[in-house]
Amino acid sequence: MNDLRAWLGTFSCVSRVPFAEPERFAESTDLDLLGRMANCLEGNPLLHSVAVGRADADGVLRPVAAGGPFREHILSDVRVFFAPDHPHARSVSVRALHEGRTLVVADYPRSEYLQHPNLAGWRETLARIGIRWLAAAPMERQGTAWGVLVLAGTRDLPPAELELAATILARFMADSLDLWEAQRRTQDLHRQLRQVAERDPLTDLPNRRALQRVLVTPRALDGAGRTAVVMLDLDDFKAINDELGHQAGDAMLRALAERLCASLRRENFVARYGGDEFVLLLHGCAERNAEEVLSRLEAALARPLALADRQWSMRASMGVALAVDHPAQDAERLLRLADMALYKAKASKGRRECSWCFANAEDLPPKQGAAVSSFSGDEGDLDIHG
Repeated sequence: MNDLRAWLGTFSCVSRVPFAEPERFAESTDLDLLGRMANCLEGNPLLHSVAVGRADADGVLRPVAAGGPFREHILSDVRVFFAPDHPHARSVSVRALHEGRTLVVADYPRSEYLQHPNLAGWRETLARIGIRWLAAAPMERQGTAWGVLVLAGTRDLPPAELELAATILARFMADSLDLWEAQRRTQDLHRQLRQVAERDPLTDLPNRRALQRVLVTPRALDGAGRTAVVMLDLDDFKAINDELGHQAGDAMLRALAERLCASLRRENFVARYGGDEFVLLLHGCAERNAEEVLSRLEAALARPLALADRQWSMRASMGVALAVDHPAQDAERLLRLADMALYKAKASKGRRECSWCFANAEDLPPKQGAAVSSFSGDEGDLDIHG
């Protein structure tokens, strides 16, 4: 019963590996998962050492994951695995892989597999530490031989029990890898679909949907109260569209997006809000350095732009809400303040000294309850700079 409990515990541990540590999922590889599964096998008192071998490009079977006291030795020094046509091809693991069946060898150190003179040192080491048996089971993925699981123990166990346990473990491990691959493909597909749904096709910037999602995340504000929310609107864009046509208007919007991104640090956020309106989240900004950034943007837009065989200078109105001036406001309400400031900037377009206007807190009605948003707040991995 104790032996059965040990095997069941190992099976359960291996089956949970694809679902463990979800925060590391995106960075994991199949070798990472194999390593964690090998760690599961280490916890089985019936096992001394475990290894997973795969054939490399030259057809040589080499260990890619291991567990137990010999882990580092197996991964760096073991030269037990040989290609089938090698004159020293006396490996249980090679046979198991190429014959497609689980093999169990009792009294392994004295078996025929370790009698070659080149293996004398390894044979003596295994005998000294008391290795009694070795089992090798092929790992199949999607109907083809993928690798081989090798188990070794210091306690005599029934060969039939070892064969069944090694076969099930190899299948569990292969199935766990397949499940993890399917999860990763699904996650990648969801990421791609979200990127499409949250990307403006004309400018390749995040769109309004992406902006709304980012506004409800902690990274919308920089945490030090030094974020500027800027609402930018091109001046006289409709007249340009009417005079030159929509293709020229589209070219102007693309040029505007490129100049905005080129003028800002990567940690800042640029999104197309709709039409000729854009939203910027500028981190590390109080009023003084915010004006420096806005002046830089103003100059970047004013550079000549060739459209329809003519040179144009883009001008824009900007409404700015500073988190440092409105510490009680969240990012969504700062955006509303910036929108109101934009309205003031556009209203004074003919007589203003600069193209921006800072928001006043009294312009915004008192906050009524929590902000309502249909977005989950999951930050995902959207490239918010565009």
